Amino acid sequence: MTKSILTRDINGYVNYGLLPCENIVSVNLDANVAASFTVPGDSGFLWDLVFSIEPGASIWIAFDAASGAALPAGNTFAATFSCQNPGVRRVPGGTVVSAITANTTAYLGVEMYVFQS
Repeated sequence: MTKSILTRDINGYVNYGLLPCENIVSVNLDANVAASFTVPGDSGFLWDLVFSIEPGASIWIAFDAASGAALPAGNTFAATFSCQNPGVRRVPGGTVVSAITANTTAYLGVEMYVFQS
């Protein structure tokens, strides 16, 4: 498993440098069809998930939501468990990650870096 580490940039400031990853999943989502995967390990592990989303795609992601990821419904604000096009999220092992899109298709890749074990 690839560890998530902080590195220093050329000015000596702490930076988020990513090593090539060994734990990667990917999917080609179809419109309105959710897909999910389970983060490796148990809750004793913390993982940084780095999302790579096809340019122009709108993908909604949920973490351990009972009903999975959901698209927004209606033109008013409403509570949701899904977030749109996240960058990086830290979750415990065993978390179920669900994704959905309204696009005809959308490619999604997720690199998983172990932060703490």
